[in-house]
Amino acid sequence: MQTLDLNLLTLILALSVYIASIRFVIVSRLIAEPKPDNDHKAKYRRFLKWLLPPDVLFVIAGLLLFLHIYWSNLFGADLQAPSCLASIVIWCFFLGILCLMGHHIYSWCRTLRS
Repeated sequence: MQTLDLNLLTLILALSVYIASIRFVIVSRLIAEPKPDNDHKAKYRRFLKWLLPPDVLFVIAGLLLFLHIYWSNLFGADLQAPSCLASIVIWCFFLGILCLMGHHIYSWCRTLRS
C-alpha cells in the first residue's frame, strides 16, 4: 500500500503545483505593465477565487497523506496513524477533483460560447 500512497501523494503535489502555476500567471497579469482595465482585473480575481477551494483541499490532502505514510517515522515506530486520516485524504482529494472539474467545464462552456 505504501507505493500506492506515494503515487497518490505525487499526484496531489503535481495538482497543487499546477494550480500554483496558474495562479502565478494570473497574478503576473494583474501586476503587469500596462495594468489591465477594471473589467479584466475583476475577471482575474474571480478566476483566482475559483482556484482557492481545490488548492486548499489538495494541500490538506497532501499533508494528511504525508502524515499517514510517515506517522511511525515521525512519532515513534510503535505508533500507527489514526485510521480516519485515509478517509479524510480521499474525501479532500475527491472534492478537489470535483472543484477542478467544475472549473474546467465552466471554462469550456465559456470558450464555446465566445
